[in-house]
Amino acid sequence: MQDIQRFYPDEFILGKRGLEIIENETGVKLKLDEAGFIALHIVNAETDNGINTNKVEKATKIIEEILDIVFEFSNQKFDEESLAYYRFITHLKYFAYRIVNQSNLFTSDKKDKELLDMMKITYEKSYMCAVNIMEFVRAKYGVDIGDEELLYLVIHIQRAMFNN
Repeated sequence: MQDIQRFYPDEFILGKRGLEIIENETGVKLKLDEAGFIALHIVNAETDNGINTNKVEKATKIIEEILDIVFEFSNQKFDEESLAYYRFITHLKYFAYRIVNQSNLFTSDKKDKELLDMMKITYEKSYMCAVNIMEFVRAKYGVDIGDEELLYLVIHIQRAMFNN
């Protein structure tokens, strides 16, 4: 429930509003957990190809695992109110969906490699953190993310964690 509130705040608010409507229309007061289930259905409807609720839950778990890796690596808390954090979470949602769906959207080309080489030097901590994520995803989910995704992870990690 906490992860749903944290990663899908707008959908969770809609789920809570749904509970209010149900109570007003029927007199039945449902538990707050039901707002989370409503939120998951909304997230499911929002995704391309409408991944099922089980996949949304798996994607949510992947996001949490990645955030744990970033936290352990940086040893600092996220500013969950920042725009950089919001963008990072948004990126992680789509990243996790691609992992869950085993999408072959992870590519590499020469330009990505050149830019990644520059980022490796300029943002060494963020790069190493992103490499840890890449290795985790490969080991646990059997997905190779490619240089393009690694590049985006470096950028989002740098902005969310190290641009203070």
